[in-house]
Amino acid sequence: MEYKLLEEQDLELMLDFVDDERKTTPNGIEVVGATHDIDELAVEYSNIILAIGNPDVRLPMLKRIKEETPYLIVSLISPKILCLTIRADHEWLYH
Repeated sequence: MEYKLLEEQDLELMLDFVDDERKTTPNGIEVVGATHDIDELAVEYSNIILAIGNPDVRLPMLKRIKEETPYLIVSLISPKILCLTIRADHEWLYH
């Protein structure tokens, strides 16, 4: 999914993946390691995108990455997303 978002934005970035269970991504891209390799991979990579849906796994890993690694944590947000804010007076604001 993240790779598709980057393609939609016409961004030319090197994007590699780590995965604890697979050797390739669903679209056939070879993974470069597992999550336990993140510290070692910081020598080659300066940015990281944490694409883990389960908050019980994501939040402790995010904390560890922030506190123990030099990575810049990058967020990918689809330009197709609808953002809305509900004000105190209950009026909806679309962004």
